[in-house]
Amino acid sequence: MERSQVPPLLLGLIGGAFVVAAPLGKYTLDLRSAYGSAQQEVANLEGEVTRLRVANSQLQAQRVELVKPDLPISVSIRHAIFSAGLVVALRNTSPSDLALTGEFRRPGAAPQQREMVIPANGVREIGEREGWAFVLGDSIVLSNPQFRDLNQTLIARE
Repeated sequence: MERSQVPPLLLGLIGGAFVVAAPLGKYTLDLRSAYGSAQQEVANLEGEVTRLRVANSQLQAQRVELVKPDLPISVSIRHAIFSAGLVVALRNTSPSDLALTGEFRRPGAAPQQREMVIPANGVREIGEREGWAFVLGDSIVLSNPQFRDLNQTLIARE
């Protein structure tokens, strides 16, 4: 029997395929590695976008608060005459009645929250008779949605 001979052209094509396939396999591995790196980079960028969106929302909320006018309230304190502690006087300096939420805090004690309306150009006093005998170091937070909150800690004036 005669051995069949492989035509030289076919041998050249097969050899060329091996020569091309070896670098192509390495190229495919490089592409897979690059694809994995690109996916990781996309995940990192998506996380960064989320972080920036949250930061933007926080900044927008701060901007809204900063453009609000100051609460038209002045706060003064005096010693109570017939009871213990201090009395806080809240003076509404606006020509309109003012609805407020007041929160009174003392280190080591549960805070108290009160809803109140202070008449136009009027004064509201709060002390022991109203359920909170203030002492130096207490803090007050007064709020109304149309104004910036007023935060004040009671300190002695010289």
